[in-house]
Formats: sequence, C-alpha cells, structure tokens
Amino acid sequence: MPSLRNIPGPNTFKFHPILNGLLNSIILAIALSVILGIIFFFTPMQETMLSALSAVIIVVSVFWGGRITAKSVGSKGLLLGASVGLTFFVLTGIIAIFDGTTVTFSAIAKQLGLCLVAGALGGIFGVSEK
Repeated sequence: MPSLRNIPGPNTFKFHPILNGLLNSIILAIALSVILGIIFFFTPMQETMLSALSAVIIVVSVFWGGRITAKSVGSKGLLLGASVGLTFFVLTGIIAIFDGTTVTFSAIAKQLGLCLVAGALGGIFGVSEK
C-alpha cells in the first residue's frame, strides 16, 4: 500500500523567490495606485503631481519586492533585488505596449533606472534584515 507520507502538503508549494517578489511588488503597486486614486478623487490635489507620485509608487513597490526576495533567500540581495526590478520593468513595459501608451526613450530610461535601483536597494536591505 502506498505511503501517504510522501504526498506534499498544502504549504509545500513555493514560487521562485524572484516571482514571489514580483507578485508582492505588483500587489503593492495596485494597492497604492487605488489609494492614490481615492486621494485624488476626494481631495483638491492637482493631477500635475501624478507623474511624481506614480514614480514614488514604482520605487516603493519594487523596493518592497526586492526586500522580500532577498530576505527569503538570505544572500545575493543586490542581484536578486535588481532582478525583481528588471522583471517589474519588463512587465510594465509589456502592459504599456498593449495599452497603446506612447513610450519615449527618456521615459524608458527613467523607469528602468528607478526599477533597478529600487530593487537593488530593497535587496540589500532584505539581506541585512536576516
């Protein structure tokens, strides 16, 4: 009779650490975007601030994802955090292409720089938290 001990339990499935960090980054970015939308709706804030605040959302989200990734692995924080930033950049780039957003080289460079630096810093902080 086969043993039931070798059957994996419900808590044994784990994402790759970079995908886990990316998923956390996406969830946080969506949550912060919804909060920002509510703030813009109910307050007299000018929409000219939207560009700067969206950059803050990207930085905070990618930082958080890099931190979670590096904390779960325990080493290579700079590399893993930058990897989360790069995957976040690629994913948002794909979404922008399908959305029909006009993309300029300066916007791509800014977004790539923000994602890589925020992810790398989050990875460094994540490793140092252990």
